[in-house]
Amino acid sequence: MARPPRSRPAAAALGECPPPAPLCPVPALVPRDQLRASLSSRLSHAAIPPLFWLYVSLTLFPRRLFRSTDFDYYLLVTQWPAGNGVTPTKYFTLHGMWPSRVGTAHSSYPCECTKTAFDESKLTDLKSDMQTYWPSLKGGGGNSGFWSHEWSKHGTCAASMDGQGTDVHAFFNTTLSLRKQVDIYGALADSGILPGSSYLGSDMQAAIQKKIGVKPLLGCGHGTSLTELAVCFDKQLRPVECDGSIVKDTGDEVNSCDDTKNVTYAGSSSPSPGPTPGP
Repeated sequence: MARPPRSRPAAAALGECPPPAPLCPVPALVPRDQLRASLSSRLSHAAIPPLFWLYVSLTLFPRRLFRSTDFDYYLLVTQWPAGNGVTPTKYFTLHGMWPSRVGTAHSSYPCECTKTAFDESKLTDLKSDMQTYWPSLKGGGGNSGFWSHEWSKHGTCAASMDGQGTDVHAFFNTTLSLRKQVDIYGALADSGILPGSSYLGSDMQAAIQKKIGVKPLLGCGHGTSLTELAVCFDKQLRPVECDGSIVKDTGDEVNSCDDTKNVTYAGSSSPSPGPTPGP
């Protein structure tokens, strides 16, 4: 099952979360108490005791259906400017830091977990780095709109960065530090992989793995040109190998390159591969 796209549709409001993908045959994510009351009411006249059905439903349905803020790992998503129609740089810029899930729940993710509003005034000391390394590459709203969207949709769910998912500064500062730590451009350059040519996707992955110890995901939009590159981190913010359920999901926007074939590492800005990214 493909993960619901994190890029917002053109008509969606900035910051709007997509409906979660159905993971089990239930109509929607509902609290356990509400489900318990509903099941008891509907099954009170059934031949089989309602408590039996209640036990079955709460045992078989994944727990995270009832705990929508749960997540298993972070996905640090970077973008290659030239692959997104922007003048190339000597560094990858940030798309976001996304709390994500694995296994049968890999196609869903927590979204807008707290009501803490984006407050740009708390980011004064980070502003220069954010404008350089976390710019909006396309779409309306500019940098401020992009940052606000990333915070509301994903930052509010990144509780393990500050204990509660309410510290705007902690989220952006930590994400900027992790981007610098992995240094994607430098890792590729150290292995002789430079913009302006095509390379086997597996060679690009191996170059980064040599530098940071884990294999990244490569996103090619709808073609064969590198647009995004993502690295998985555990909740202690250590690079980890991405779970098999993620690696196999080649329909995901950050894992759409065929690593057995050549991937174009654009050396000049090329046409944008798709609609405005949302995360």
